[in-house]
Amino acid sequence: MSLLWLLVILLIVLALVGGVAVNNWLFAVLILALVLALAGYL
Repeated sequence: MSLLWLLVILLIVLALVGGVAVNNWLFAVLILALVLALAGYL
């Protein structure tokens, strides 16, 4: 079930990146926050 949540979160992140023009720094912070959230969840 955690794999399903991982895919959902990944799709949300890709939608945000595709819908909003963000710079590389903000994208890196977003990925870091995602990894930390997943580490805390798992």
